[in-house]
Amino acid sequence: MVAYGICQKADCSRSYLNPDLDTLRRRVVAAQMMNFTPEMPDREYFEDFFQRGPVCSTCGKPLYRVTLPTAGIDAEECKRRVKLNELLDVAGQLEAWGILHR
Repeated sequence: MVAYGICQKADCSRSYLNPDLDTLRRRVVAAQMMNFTPEMPDREYFEDFFQRGPVCSTCGKPLYRVTLPTAGIDAEECKRRVKLNELLDVAGQLEAWGILHR
């Protein structure tokens, strides 16, 4: 289980579906591949997506906090879970680098 959760509500400004998080994920993956800690001048913006506690501070919906299995589910749900799992991995990496903290 990761220390941070991500909002599940599709129309919430802090949702894991926000396209800005795709940019963050790509930056983290690239940094991991090149074995360096990235500069994150926009860290405060991205910290808002990774929340502690049981519910989103913006919309009140439960936060996703654990990676979810992707076997045995339909293609659309699998795609959703893969995206979520990738972002939870990003949160863990950002925390390990000392970039994400509250």
